Amino acid sequence: MDPYEETKKRRDLAERISQDFYDYLGVVLTGSVAYSPNFKVSKNSDLDLVVVTDDLKKTLPMLIKDKKERKSLESRFFEGYCTKREIEGIPVSTHVLSKDALDIISKCFVADIRVYRPTAKNDFYTLQGFEANKYNFSIKNIPLDELKGVRTIIPVSFIHNDRYYLGVHRDKLLSNPIILNESKNYISESLDRLWKVVTENLCDESKRIHNRINLDKMNILNALSKKEKMPLEIKSAIMSKTRFYVSKYISKSI
Repeated sequence: MDPYEETKKRRDLAERISQDFYDYLGVVLTGSVAYSPNFKVSKNSDLDLVVVTDDLKKTLPMLIKDKKERKSLESRFFEGYCTKREIEGIPVSTHVLSKDALDIISKCFVADIRVYRPTAKNDFYTLQGFEANKYNFSIKNIPLDELKGVRTIIPVSFIHNDRYYLGVHRDKLLSNPIILNESKNYISESLDRLWKVVTENLCDESKRIHNRINLDKMNILNALSKKEKMPLEIKSAIMSKTRFYVSKYISKSI
């Protein structure tokens, strides 16, 4: 198993898939190929993509092959579709989000989004806070009439025992995401807003608990669930980015 070769295979495939969404708001590479390239990528690693669109239902023909299932979905509201398929022997997870869903992820303090999964994911998400405190968030699946799939409620972020935790998509989009294409800097600007919102939450919580902003004890890297799988250079880049946004927050507060 060569992590360099496995990374390259997935990067090449990601570039090709992203061309199918060239006229969308953007495509972002996340997951191990983004946060641990050439390091922890194996033959079993998913290719994890986040696709953002201003017309969610137009993606249905590409994602859902069953006509009856597709027709039933056209009359239902979701903020995203999460599908998994195998392409060229590589498992590909595609998270298609509406523009409104990305706005919620990048702007809100705490929130949930509701996505469709063709197959229920019966497990829990291990989500983390700024001191690497962990919480197992049970996945909530809601059965749907006429459909094999489910409506899954996914946390954007939440409060537990007066502590802030990152949700699934915030975790993905803060873990060294790679923008494959975007329209009019839409993804870049959304990620900038996301960093500002999460940094503000970090600073407020650190001041409340430690009476000051203490990045040695509380930081965004700690809140990322795949931190231990990241190479040193990516951990350092995330810490540098955190310091940059903290400095902007302090300047704004003066």
